[in-house]
Amino acid sequence: MADAFFGEIRAFAFSYAPQDWAFCWGQQYLVQQFQALYTIIGTLYGGTPNVNFNVPDLRGRVTAGTGSVSPTPPPNGSLIYNIATVEGVSSVAITQHNMPAHNHQAVGGPSKQGVTSGPVPNSYVGVPRKGNVGYDGWSLYSNVKNATTLSQSSLSSAYGNAGGGADPHSNISPYLALNFCICMNGDVYPTKN
Repeated sequence: MADAFFGEIRAFAFSYAPQDWAFCWGQQYLVQQFQALYTIIGTLYGGTPNVNFNVPDLRGRVTAGTGSVSPTPPPNGSLIYNIATVEGVSSVAITQHNMPAHNHQAVGGPSKQGVTSGPVPNSYVGVPRKGNVGYDGWSLYSNVKNATTLSQSSLSSAYGNAGGGADPHSNISPYLALNFCICMNGDVYPTKN
């Protein structure tokens, strides 16, 4: 293997950590065992100064370069990525607080119970009923003869406040899992430039 820096992290396609390397699983080591590595990363990833320290935990995480980035379009200024900062979640619940403002158009008109291909005469938008499969998996139409005309405000209230139930959805990009390992005993001590 090419010369390795103390504290260098590499991805490996095999299932074990090579000699002088350790998995990046957040485990803790005594300073006296790995003094050179401790002088480089200190307690950035956890631990007690001069007693023990943790290596980074990259299980189920992606890495990001440090620095400041101006997003396009900018939501609230620059995004700042500091070393050892852990951010992000694997799933997100969509709620009214994090959902972009939007409207749903309520469409009414003639149709027929149980149809799947569009409106037909003498039916009106009705209440979905379980077991009566039709348009979008529900019977959206009723053949009531004395239909009630709804005001714009009642439609806004009825359709503008509907939510998705706050069920979480996956927030994970496609990935390939590899073993990230940190060099515990390197060939080269990295000096500052």
